[in-house]
This record gives sequence, C-alpha cells and structure tokens, in this order.
Amino acid sequence: MVHPRAENYGKPCARITAALPLRRLDEKACRLRRVAVRNRSRQHHALAALKLAPYVFVRPGELRKMEHAELNLDAAEWRIPGERMKKGELHIVPLSTQAVDILRGVQLLTGNGRYVFLRC
Repeated sequence: MVHPRAENYGKPCARITAALPLRRLDEKACRLRRVAVRNRSRQHHALAALKLAPYVFVRPGELRKMEHAELNLDAAEWRIPGERMKKGELHIVPLSTQAVDILRGVQLLTGNGRYVFLRC
C-alpha cells in the first residue's frame, strides 16, 4: 500500500512570498503588542478567578457571570439573584477576607464594567 500523500513528496510545500515592507512590519508589530497586552489582562483575570474559586465554592458559570452590582465587599457577601440560580432563589455567599482581597484587586481593573471578570 502506498502512503496517500506519497505523490506530494519532492514538491514544494508552501508558496514562497516576498518579505514584508518595513512599514507593514511595524503595523504587525503594533498589532501583536496590543494582543499581548490584552491577553496579559485576561490571564490576570483567569488567575484571580482560579484563586477565588475555592473560597466561594460556586459553579464555574456563576463565578464567570459575577457582576459588580451583586457584591458588597464591605459586608463581605455576594448576593446571586434567583434567576441565575438552579432553584430560582436568592443565594448569599459569605466572602472570606482572602476572597475580598482578591475581588478588590480585580475591581481596580474592571470597576467600571458590568462583570467582575472579563468575558470572552
């Protein structure tokens, strides 16, 4: 039996293209830099969510949809509305001092947004 791609051996694999002009190279470098900054911010949010998860012990979907309006960091509680809960009842999650510290750190980055953690 002959390998299905045997007829391609010896042929060029990719089309050879000209090098990018310096101007286009600068544009691509700027775009890559913007993506790197955005990803670094998302990594920070993901790390904060992973650190917070054992303290609040809720489903990942509930943690991901946490909103700033639901949090009362001074009273150290998170009130999840009934429409987002499985039983349809208001759920109050007490927050430890460690959880409050994590949330205050994240709030500095996303305090003006609806959600505590960045949504993809």
